[in-house]
Amino acid sequence: MPRFFFDMRSDLASFRDVEGTELASSEMAGEELIRALPGMLRDELPTVGERCSIKASVRDDAGQIIFTAQLSLTTKGHE
Repeated sequence: MPRFFFDMRSDLASFRDVEGTELASSEMAGEELIRALPGMLRDELPTVGERCSIKASVRDDAGQIIFTAQLSLTTKGHE
C-alpha cells in the first residue's frame, strides 16, 4: 500500500511529516487532508481581530506534492 506524507504550515508553526500514512490511493490522501484541515486550524485559533491560515500538502513516497489545500479564518469583534 502506498505511503503519503502530510505537511502543514501556518502563521505560527510548520510540520513536516516524516512517518507518513499508508492509504489505498492518492484520492484517499487528498480526502484525508480535507478532513484534517479544520482540526489543524482549530489548534491555532486566532484571537478576535486576527486571521489564521493553514496551508497543507500531501506528498507521495517519491516526494512529489500530489495535493494541496488551504483554510483561513478571520475573526472580528462587534461592539
